[in-house]
Amino acid sequence: MADNLDDFVSQHDYPFPIALDTGETSWRYGVKGIPHYILIGRDNRIAVADTLESRHLPPTEEQIKSLLQAGS
Repeated sequence: MADNLDDFVSQHDYPFPIALDTGETSWRYGVKGIPHYILIGRDNRIAVADTLESRHLPPTEEQIKSLLQAGS
């Protein structure tokens, strides 16, 4: 629950920011289920998104390296 998030995060000492939203983000990106992987490029556009064909696999290291080298 959002009301308990601050306590939960401090108990687990997460070193990264945690964000919440109302569900609008998943709607905008077309997320239909979990897990769902989306790799967003430096230009804030979707570079890689999982599909039925990818069987919900995360982006490969090669895909990530290629996008980083391309400056995407």
